[in-house]
Amino acid sequence: MMALPHYELDALNWLPDWKARPSEEFKKLVHEKIEQEKWVIEGNYSKIREDIWNKATHVIWLNMPFRIVFFRVVVRIFRRWMKKEVLWNGNRESFWKHFYTKDSMLYWVIKTHGKRKREYSTLFNAARFPHLKMIKLTGQEAINEFIASLEG
Repeated sequence: MMALPHYELDALNWLPDWKARPSEEFKKLVHEKIEQEKWVIEGNYSKIREDIWNKATHVIWLNMPFRIVFFRVVVRIFRRWMKKEVLWNGNRESFWKHFYTKDSMLYWVIKTHGKRKREYSTLFNAARFPHLKMIKLTGQEAINEFIASLEG
């Protein structure tokens, strides 16, 4: 597998107590990462997408069905909550937040999954970023094959 510097946008965005980093500070941190010769960015925040995509060579879209995305988010929330997993800047998952508030990742998936599919389909079909190799993976088998192609 290629050993490339890997950065999670969530790690750059979230401050302690789930406070979002100010936009200009977030953008500055992202720019420091994408100015390097090689890198991998995980995530897709619309407020920085254009800057990242202008510097990227490839974009990989994990275009999974709603039922799979929702199930995996539920499992991830429970795993992180049960293990008291420390996330970015000391943050932890909150059972209450995800099952009883509008700040829930589950609510976010329900609200945005269809919208994101349409948005990314438009972006992938547009000629706006002609230098990018767009890779759309639509299931676990495709993901596994793609990973295997990188390892082999």
